[in-house]
Amino acid sequence: MSDAQDDKNNMVLKVRVRNTFTADEDDKLREIVKSMKKLDWKSVSEKMENRTPRQCRERWNNYVDPFLHNDVWTEDEDRLLLKKYSEYGNHWMRIKNHFKGRSANSLKRRYEQLSKKPKSTKNYTSKPEELLQIERILSISNLLN
Repeated sequence: MSDAQDDKNNMVLKVRVRNTFTADEDDKLREIVKSMKKLDWKSVSEKMENRTPRQCRERWNNYVDPFLHNDVWTEDEDRLLLKKYSEYGNHWMRIKNHFKGRSANSLKRRYEQLSKKPKSTKNYTSKPEELLQIERILSISNLLN
């Protein structure tokens, strides 16, 4: 057998496994971050075990940070989001500076919800309330531009 054939037979496939954070890991991440004087994601990941610095940072910034909230979006927030998007485009970190308690990731997801074209309403006798609200917000946004 040739060396090239041996190399082919001994190749190991690297498979990326996606493991969602557990509630225990979220608690552990909160405790680690709380205990640190200077936030260093490499040190955090070493204490977390089996998590990369990027995974820890993104989990914290998008979900675990106690200053974030997942309250229902208000019409004022929706209007502000649309206005800031028209100013900054998809620069979510810049837009985030205008919102308290919302992550850049949640802003992006909300914008995507608002800008989706509504599904056909031909099966409805009247439009669902959420669809009416989104249409009102989009028409207000168009007036601002």
